[in-house]
Formats: sequence, structure tokens, C-alpha cells
Amino acid sequence: MNVLHVTPYYAPAWAFGGVVRAVSELTAAQVRRGDSVRVLTTDIADLSGERIAVRNEIHNGVHIQRAPNVFPQLRARYNLSTPKDFSKLLRTALSQAEIVHLHEFRTVEALLTLRAKPKAPLILSPHGTLSLETGRSVLKQLWDRLFGRYMARRITGVVALTETERCEVEAFWRQFKLSVPRLRVIPNAVGEDIWTGLAQPCLSDDIAALRRRFNISDAPIVLFLGRLHERKGLQYLVPAFGQALQDGADGHLLIVGADAGMLNEVKRLVAAHGLHERVTITGLLTGRERIAALAAADIFALPAVGEGLPLAALEAAASGCALLLTEGCNLPEAAAHGAGIIVERTVEALSEALQRLLALPDLRHDMGRAARQWAESAFRWQRIAEQTAQFYMECAILNAQ
Repeated sequence: MNVLHVTPYYAPAWAFGGVVRAVSELTAAQVRRGDSVRVLTTDIADLSGERIAVRNEIHNGVHIQRAPNVFPQLRARYNLSTPKDFSKLLRTALSQAEIVHLHEFRTVEALLTLRAKPKAPLILSPHGTLSLETGRSVLKQLWDRLFGRYMARRITGVVALTETERCEVEAFWRQFKLSVPRLRVIPNAVGEDIWTGLAQPCLSDDIAALRRRFNISDAPIVLFLGRLHERKGLQYLVPAFGQALQDGADGHLLIVGADAGMLNEVKRLVAAHGLHERVTITGLLTGRERIAALAAADIFALPAVGEGLPLAALEAAASGCALLLTEGCNLPEAAAHGAGIIVERTVEALSEALQRLLALPDLRHDMGRAARQWAESAFRWQRIAEQTAQFYMECAILNAQ
């Protein structure tokens, strides 16, 4: 199939989180299965407003076109694109597309695509952003008043990441008194670079280099991997980690990710709890260093709310980490598979779970082994690409009727 993906950000704009990684991995997997894949996106590079210089390229078989943002700071700070010449690029891309796959609902790119009235089926992946709990609730409500019904009625099919998101999609469409479009639950998966990196013989050297670079002790590592945003829960995790150490646990908290407004508060919490020697903040890590951080970790902790399906948690599972999650991560299967613990989003609950996991290495090992087995069976991108292709075909048939 000729597939066009429309997304506000794309690789290598890794600072924008799991959506970028998920779309990049899906498109690469689609190329491997024989599809012709084009991505139309913008030139935003990171949360500072930097741009990606290359506007037109083919990478991993994916044809990528980037429209320049007139005001890149609006995208970086307020999640609002100002893509120059987007409509012109879109007309050319739509002329060849058999499927149009939109990523996130409330974007200028999605609105412009829908206004172009493409003949191809329109597939939406909300990536967990429909809920008002993911932030910017006032702006989301305003967007929905202005454009929500107009956009929703033009969508052919929706890919939900979880059963929870399926319910959110159904409620979202019904608020506009619209029939729910064709709907399928298809999760994210773990990138091939992660699987390959975890199997490399040099992995132990990379882990040692990571520990030396950031002066990380030999204590068990608790890993936070994600944007430093209030929604991700570091304001709970840092005090909980400090409390666990006071209660006799031994560990080192490794915080990996780009700042999205919480860095100064995290530093304040580290200082307030006297954790300078027990907490390392690395900033964004990519490539082999990112894989080394995952492989070095014993516990992956994400006390988030409003997650669609956290890709970092799936990557941690593939790395054999015991998972410590909150209900807002939408991964109850982690507990069902014996891969981790689901707790309330409170300092007390997180501290108790951390203390237990840090004190019981056999429990951590068993959970990590179960997590790895679960990830291998459920979260491979080629499997996800096949499921997505089948859904495309169903939507194409529906669109033709």
C-alpha cells in the first residue's frame, strides 16, 4: 500500500517523547513489509525550538518531507505548529496515498489534512492525547469547540493503544452525537534498535561506560525514562525514593529525559531530600547510551497519569526490568504477567513498593524475566505493522462502500 503518515514531529525529534519513536518504528516496519511510506511533518527538532535542517530525505526507506515552522517556539512551548507550505506539500502527498494515517487529533497538520478532503481512508492514532488529563485541558476544550465535530466526522478508523483508550474514543465521538468510527486496539512495540542493542556483546562495556560517565555506584538502579514533565510524576518519585533510602533500602535513581518544565523542581527535590549522591539527572540520552541505561536498570519507575501506552515502559520490559507503574500508565497487564507492580500515585505507595523491590533481588529478577518474556511475545513492530495493515484494508473497504 501507499501510506501517508501526517505527524507534527518525527525522528530525530526524540525530545517530544514516545509518539516520535512509535511513528518512526511503525513506518520503518511498514517499509520492511513492502509498503511505500511517506511522512509529512514539520522541522521542529526539540523542546528549545531548534529545527531539523534536512527538509526532504529518504531514511530507512521512508520518504520524509518537513514543512518549516514559521514560529518554532510556538511548537516547542505550546504544542502549536505553524507549518509553512504544508498545504502545498500535502496536495502532492495525497495524490499518491491510498491510506492517510494521522497522529494525534488536535494538531494543525491533522486539521489541514482533513480540510483537504482526501479520497483515501483517514486513520487516526490519538496516542493517548484525547483525555484532558494529558495537559493543556483549556486549550483542548477550545480546540474541540472550534474544530472537534468537523474533524471527528471525517475520520474513517481509529487505532487505540489500549482498552482504556478505546473507551475514551467512544466517549469522545458520542459527545458530538456522531457514530463511532471503526476502532481497533493495536499497541505500541519495542524498536528493533533496542532488541539489537540488548543482544550486542559490547553491551556490558556500554553499561560500564555509562556508570563511569555519570559516577553511578554499584547499587541497584531505579530508572526513570521520559520527559521531565509534571504529568510523568517525578514530584512523587524523588521523595518516595528518598523515603525508601531512609527506611533502609539501597539504590541509585537515574533520571533520563529532556526537560519539559520540571528540571528545576526535580533539582530542588533532590537537594531537599539530601539525595545528591544517590540521584543522577542525565538529560536526554540516545543510541547506545539510552540502551545502556535500560540494560543497567534493575527497576523501571513511571508514576505517570494520562499515558496512552508508555513506550519507555515497554522498552524497560524488553530490557528485563521489574516495572513500577501507576494506574495512569494504562498497563494493568504488567501485573497480570508478573512483570511489575501497579500502585497509587502517592509518595507513600511508591516508597513502599521501592523499598520492597530494592530489598528483594530475587523478586526483581523474577519480575524482570517475566517482563522480558511478555515483551518478546507481544511487542514486536513487525507484528504491529501486520495488524495495522489489516486494519487499513478494513477501513479501505469501508471507505469504498
